[in-house]
Amino acid sequence: MTLTYPSEVRIDGISVACFGDGEAHFGVNVRTASSWTGIDLITFPCDSEVHTVPLSAPLERINAIILNGTVENGGGAVIAAVIKGVAEQI
Repeated sequence: MTLTYPSEVRIDGISVACFGDGEAHFGVNVRTASSWTGIDLITFPCDSEVHTVPLSAPLERINAIILNGTVENGGGAVIAAVIKGVAEQI
């Protein structure tokens, strides 16, 4: 899924959960100006618990984000994500 923003945003955190069976792999790409940066995949069980994507610091001046998720070692699962942050003042 790709989300684009009409103005720059700061992303403070990304939380993901997988409902169903198996294990999920989840990754993120963010765009600043016209440059894309990837955040490593995390792997977590489809246990209906919330897992946090590790960010070393808030992501600043983001104008788009791509969320990638796949279910491995199982099936019949759904991955959900929540992005926390604020619109930046320019």
